[in-house]
Amino acid sequence: MNTTPSTSKKGRIPYTVVSGHRKSKLPKSPPALTLLLLSRAGKFTREDFLAEATSGGRVDVLCVEEAKGTYDIESRARKYPEVRFLLLEGQASVGERINLGFEETGSRYVFVVWTDMKTNVQALGPPVAERLDDSERICTVPILKTATGEPVPSIQVPAFLGSRVRVMPWPEVKGGMASIFPFDYCGIYHRKKFLHFGGFDQRIANPYWQKMDFGFRSFLWGDRIVSDAEISAGYVGEIPTEDSTPDAAYKLFYLKNIAVKRTRGGGVLPWYCFFRYALRSDTGPISSLEEFLTVKKWVGKSSSRFVTDSRTLIRTWEAER
Repeated sequence: MNTTPSTSKKGRIPYTVVSGHRKSKLPKSPPALTLLLLSRAGKFTREDFLAEATSGGRVDVLCVEEAKGTYDIESRARKYPEVRFLLLEGQASVGERINLGFEETGSRYVFVVWTDMKTNVQALGPPVAERLDDSERICTVPILKTATGEPVPSIQVPAFLGSRVRVMPWPEVKGGMASIFPFDYCGIYHRKKFLHFGGFDQRIANPYWQKMDFGFRSFLWGDRIVSDAEISAGYVGEIPTEDSTPDAAYKLFYLKNIAVKRTRGGGVLPWYCFFRYALRSDTGPISSLEEFLTVKKWVGKSSSRFVTDSRTLIRTWEAER
């Protein structure tokens, strides 16, 4: 049994990695692809999923779960020695859990799926990684299906409704379609690009706006999120619902993405956006100014990475449909 206590690089969340392998038997070189399993609403990783994921030995498997209640973790680690269990000692958003998983693996690609999903694990591995190498995109999303085999409208398309930005699920789902964010976080991520782009923002707790922030940032910085018809995953239960109500998380998403303007020198957060932001903020003028200055500083440091702005991105998207 190999147990390694650690903390996230940002020093916020302590966690422990448990593996049935002894240290001397751990692989010397990382595999091409890691299957990162997320437990949903306290549900532990299904035994049949683990059995299928480890049967072929083609992918690395990392389960991210809360340490609370994992009383049988040692027996499960011995039963599935190829699997590593990352046990969180505290509460963490979905994006934070994914970030930690990326820190713990050295694979070129990471396939994020949930424990209430199923996928053809044996079709993954080196062949998929080699095919994705040709695209070099930050995230490839699978075709998702319901428990009855019906396609899930998982392609998310941004558009203007008046002066406001809205994201709508596209009714038709096929390979090669761009999506503004990975539905339900599910997708095969290019690990180095993901980390280089900063991963998911742990300050944004709302899953919807956390994914929106990651997706818009990926496109504004010149990358893409695209579907692949040869990769699929299905839900074994109900499809989760999301809260897209503008809240405190939306404010940070707005400043980091929608309010940024592209100039010849790169991305900027104009001062005139502050007055509109302050009028609509519920934190008062002083706190609003502090929030604005924090993001303005971040935009300044990342200025050269912005290759477009949200308005141009959405107009181009609409023109290509």
